[in-house]
Amino acid sequence: MENIFKHRALTSKILILHILLTSGCTFVSPPDCGTRLFNELNRMTVQEAKVHLNDLQANMGHMHALDSLESLWNGEFNKECTQLERVSSDPLFRLPLASLLAQVHNNGFMELPVDEFYAYANSNINSDQTIIVAESITVLSFSNETEAKKMILRAMQNNSGNRLIIDTGILFLSRKCDSESDEFVANYLMEQPDLQKDQRILGYLESSKEKCSR
Repeated sequence: MENIFKHRALTSKILILHILLTSGCTFVSPPDCGTRLFNELNRMTVQEAKVHLNDLQANMGHMHALDSLESLWNGEFNKECTQLERVSSDPLFRLPLASLLAQVHNNGFMELPVDEFYAYANSNINSDQTIIVAESITVLSFSNETEAKKMILRAMQNNSGNRLIIDTGILFLSRKCDSESDEFVANYLMEQPDLQKDQRILGYLESSKEKCSR
């Protein structure tokens, strides 16, 4: 009886294959996107790709994909990989990619064109999407230029009722450990008395103080 079922299953598979081959259907293998990382990202949604990027960032000391990430930023991949192209051009992925590359540069792993990353963040920081503004602030937080700090402060002022943007700005400015950034944060909080006793903000400032004192 078992052999009968195996024979029927095999016959069914052969029949399906015959139908596909004679009906004009063809089997198209996915394009080679150039690297293992690119092939993985080409199968992901923007959100999935972003999570994957976060995993890479968490294991930066063991990363073997730095060259691939720079190529991804530059669009140097097989354009037949249409999903990869969609993902890599979406600000929800491209901004975290810029953050990761800026961190790679600042940590001395590679020499990278960080001005490109900051310019891209500047072009997105006035978005009407909260997450894009917050991600732009994150990118700019890797810059020590006064103009980048002013852009972060301006984004906070323009979104005074948005806690994600405010919290992101205060957290990153306060953790820069320089007097200019501290002055920006202090002046902003003077304009926002409701935040001066906010426990979450006070927590950020306290943890930043500890970090900067090391």
